[in-house]
Amino acid sequence: MLDAAARGREIGRACARAAASHGLDTVVLAGGVFANRRLLEAVAAGLHEQGLRVLHPSRLPVGDGAISYGQAAVAACLDAGAGGG
Repeated sequence: MLDAAARGREIGRACARAAASHGLDTVVLAGGVFANRRLLEAVAAGLHEQGLRVLHPSRLPVGDGAISYGQAAVAACLDAGAGGG
């Protein structure tokens, strides 16, 4: 049976395979599950082992608060692009 760190690294390697299949070299780890620091660190380690760049929120919450912030940022950009500001 895998311990939590080994399981997290395996998840990271699986994510790395998915990223490689799409030609990506950067992965963003976000969502409420990554409020668990041990899981975040283990998954990031698995991604780093595969040579990927890992990004995660450090100034915003990893859950719904960051999603809301991102939606507001996109709306502001769209509004500015439409001559609204």
